[in-house]
Amino acid sequence: MIEGGVTVPDAEVQREYQKQNVKVKFDYAVLTMEDLMKQIPVNDTELRAFYDKNKARFENSIPEQRKARYVIIDTAKIPVQISDEDYQRAYKQREETYRLPEQVDVRHILVKTKEEADKVKKELDAGGKFEALAKKYSQDPGSKDNGGLYSGVERGKMVPEFDKAAFSLPVGKISDPIQTSFGYHILRVDARHEARVKPLNEVKGELEQTIHAEKAAAQAESLATAIVTEARTGGLDKAAAKNGLNVVTTDYFNQTASLPGIGGNPQFMQALFQAKPKSPADKIALPQGFAIAEVVDVKPPSTPTFEAARTQVEQQFRNERAAEMLGKKTEELADKARSSKDLKRAAKEMGATVKTSELVSPSGQVPDLGAMSGPAAVAFDMSQGQISGPISSGRNGVVLAVTEKQEPSSADYAKQQDQVRQTLLQTKRGEVMNLFVEKLRQRMEKDGTIKINAQEAKRLMGSAASS
Repeated sequence: MIEGGVTVPDAEVQREYQKQNVKVKFDYAVLTMEDLMKQIPVNDTELRAFYDKNKARFENSIPEQRKARYVIIDTAKIPVQISDEDYQRAYKQREETYRLPEQVDVRHILVKTKEEADKVKKELDAGGKFEALAKKYSQDPGSKDNGGLYSGVERGKMVPEFDKAAFSLPVGKISDPIQTSFGYHILRVDARHEARVKPLNEVKGELEQTIHAEKAAAQAESLATAIVTEARTGGLDKAAAKNGLNVVTTDYFNQTASLPGIGGNPQFMQALFQAKPKSPADKIALPQGFAIAEVVDVKPPSTPTFEAARTQVEQQFRNERAAEMLGKKTEELADKARSSKDLKRAAKEMGATVKTSELVSPSGQVPDLGAMSGPAAVAFDMSQGQISGPISSGRNGVVLAVTEKQEPSSADYAKQQDQVRQTLLQTKRGEVMNLFVEKLRQRMEKDGTIKINAQEAKRLMGSAASS
């Protein structure tokens, strides 16, 4: 009822098709922030004034730092003994995973018609090799190059007619043509494997890795717990020495640092930065095992002096000045190019680099300019020979001159107009429905049919946004 009256006029469909499929080629002159930043002179007086004016930017910009001590327990270095009882216990726990269903190794040749199948069957009966004929005639890309072979096929995995024949055909016998939804098949079973459970000796290798990992992890956790207890009574150095481990003592580091033996582990860092300074050593899980760590000291966030922040101040100072300069110079470049009707000459005068694009559509990308659906989309509304105004593209300023414009053909439009119309129709219907719902909601709120708990709505939307 709501969307039924929505229509899209032919003229609108044609405009949208034109907009999506027109292509342009252009010369474009590029000014970059990086080049301009090199041209900006700086001195300490200006930088100090910039620092004082923008001191809030640098407040507490030196993050909290901590100093820690820790030992690492690496599960890969823990000696593990595996007994026969360990193998038996692990095998029993996983026995069902080693159960294999009945299987067959079956070859087939798939063709489209009964006549083709009969012809292939005659060649097989006359002594033709199944593998060679499968490669020659079969239309199954998944098996033809392998002589038609599917190994280890379980009951119920193929279409019913194929499955029934494969599990009833004697080994080595060639079937008559069998019809399925795919066509006609000729089958030969090469081997049959009865349902069974793999014995322990077949899976001992993979069990060894599993048992070793489980026992090493358990022993590592037990050792870590023991060291924590010993460290809290006699100190971390004594506990480490007793267990043949080395204590790592860090310098001050922030939460994004990479630490010896641990790297930039977020979970480890989170645990250290949540711990209270000089609190008892504690156990922290690592990918390779465990760490027993203690926080020795903390430096709270701080604001750097001008001298300490000079490099950062200079970078921000140059960035701001270059951004201002980029806007002005790009505008000047556009004015010069338009007045002289010569982009390349204006670019040379302004020190800009001139490049040439390929033929590009509205969905394309151009180096230094980015997506053509962004500010550069003005190119598609320009005529050949026309020069654009200033275009901002991230850290670049660009002016372009269209050198070629390629309109989409009417023949292609005839092929695609229905698709374009449908896309526009869906968009318009969505807009109409949204408008209807919004007006309906406003009216129902006004007459009291519905009531909105604003506080609860805000809480729910806040939760949705944060998640």
